[in-house]
Parts: sequence; C-alpha cells; structure tokens
Amino acid sequence: MKWRILSLLFIWSLTPCLSAADLVTLNPEEFKAMAAHGALIVDIRSSEEWQKTGTIPGSHLLTFYDANGRYELGKFMSDLAKMAPDSSIPVVLVCRSGNRSEKAGQILASQWPDRRILHLGGGLQRWVMEKHPVVSPASGKS
Repeated sequence: MKWRILSLLFIWSLTPCLSAADLVTLNPEEFKAMAAHGALIVDIRSSEEWQKTGTIPGSHLLTFYDANGRYELGKFMSDLAKMAPDSSIPVVLVCRSGNRSEKAGQILASQWPDRRILHLGGGLQRWVMEKHPVVSPASGKS
C-alpha cells in the first residue's frame, strides 16, 4: 500500500493533468496521504448529510447534486476554483458511499482537463467503518 501511495504522488508530480478516464479512486490511507500533501478535500454531500454524519477533518463543504440529482456544473467549478485557484492542486471528492463522488469526478475531469480529480472510494461510510475521525461541520456550504 505504501508503494502505491508513493507511486501516485510521483506520477502526479510528473503528469500535468489527467483525463476523465484517469479518475483515480483512493482508499482511506491514500486519501490521508493526498490530504497531507496539500490536496483539496471537497465533501460534495448535502448540508443535511454533513449535519447528520459529520465530515472528514479539513474538508471543504460544497454540494454538487441537488435533492433531485441535478447539478450546476459552471457554478460548482467556479466555487471550486475559488477554493483552489492553483490548478496544480489535486482535488479529492467525498460523498456518502463513493458513487456520487465518482460520477461528479468523471464529469469534472472531462470538463476540466487541467485539474487532477480524484475521489474517496467507499466514501464517508468506508472512512467511518475503518475508524477514521469525523468532525461536526463548522457551518453549511463553504
């Protein structure tokens, strides 16, 4: 596992961008390594979900899908760019189970080829199941 983390970090340092086909799924240990190396962690769930289950420490809260499963890609990308104006900063998406973050990641990677987009496989459920910490969200959306 340590080798995969080091390999991912090395490849990202040499690769200026990844395509949608290259969306990478991280396990919690890889996720923690990416966060420690300055990746932007974005929890794309709803404010109700943040309040109900808590969030991963250091996460930025920015809902992607509305209650009907729709999204405003332009607004989301604009808000995300304000959080990480440097396109070399990897963006790691988090949702409840990993399904929404994977779909959103594929959409973002296809529309934003200069960004490295990743997601936490298994989402917050896996994070909690593996006994990693969560915190109460500071406030609603970032």
